[in-house]
Amino acid sequence: MHSRLAILDAISQRLSPSSAAVRCERSSVRPAGFTLVELVLVMGLLALLMAVAAPDLRGWSRNGKLRDATDQIMASIRYARGQAIHDAVTYRLSVDPTGTLVQVQRQEGGLFVAIDDTYAGPIIMPDGFVVEIDRLDGGLSAVVDFFPDGRTTPARIVLTAPWGRQVVMAAPTAAQPFELVASAGGMP
Repeated sequence: MHSRLAILDAISQRLSPSSAAVRCERSSVRPAGFTLVELVLVMGLLALLMAVAAPDLRGWSRNGKLRDATDQIMASIRYARGQAIHDAVTYRLSVDPTGTLVQVQRQEGGLFVAIDDTYAGPIIMPDGFVVEIDRLDGGLSAVVDFFPDGRTTPARIVLTAPWGRQVVMAAPTAAQPFELVASAGGMP
């Protein structure tokens, strides 16, 4: 009987793992997922990257407004010139005295009538933006005329952003179309 107990004892030891083996198996198996330390470390790195990138993102947004305003003015200029040639009528780009409203007008008789169109405006400048027309022919009014023969009033149109950056669009002679010629402080 003693030998039977010894055999049963040997079999039971083989079938049930020892406590050392259980400890070894449990410590080698790692649960799926991240530890709290790993998560905190990743969050800290993300916060650091955002802190470094935030100033650049602010500038991107500001320059986007300047770029959009410039594009709207250039689209209005192209529209007025193209329509003047197409309709064989003089068109006018005007800026109000505050420099915050740009409008395309069509000559009807002796008067210029405002056009309400996607490209013709009225274009209301974003807060703090100012548009100025500097006529190169000596004229004092803040308007640029586009004639049926393709000529235009020689002028510079200056768009100034609230933070001081300027974009200049110009037609130096009556025969030249308006072009984006300068942007103080870098291209918008």
